Amino acid sequence: MKSFQEFSFAGLRLVFFLFMYTTCSQAQHWYLNDNSKVNDIFTSQVGMPNHLGNSPDQPLHSLTEILQRCKEGDTIYVDTGSYPEFTASGELLISLSKHVIIIHFSQKELFSKKQYPTTVKATAEEFYILNDQPVSREVYLQHLQKK
Repeated sequence: MKSFQEFSFAGLRLVFFLFMYTTCSQAQHWYLNDNSKVNDIFTSQVGMPNHLGNSPDQPLHSLTEILQRCKEGDTIYVDTGSYPEFTASGELLISLSKHVIIIHFSQKELFSKKQYPTTVKATAEEFYILNDQPVSREVYLQHLQKK
């Protein structure tokens, strides 16, 4: 027969699991957009104060407003635009009182879309570095043999 402590511990684990499950499963997505749709990727409408903010077609216009509504663990998608809470380079100017994820779209190109030239012949070449300087294969191997 199981003791009361064993049942209590099992019950406590169940309550903890249910709490963690409901907390994690209730994380929400929030959408922020300024008054323009130019180059937007997360939203399909401009941000408005009367929008709900929880869908791409109902983005809010203020990060401060979203931070007042959101909960721990929520994700905020910030579309292209200018916002008083961000610097021009995309750094956050306000402090966060909640642990939220902010995904901010940047117009800076991370990858070039230019095609590689097909007329240029190139081959991969080995290179060796010794003491932070490029050296020939022979010098590198001689150094290894001395060790």
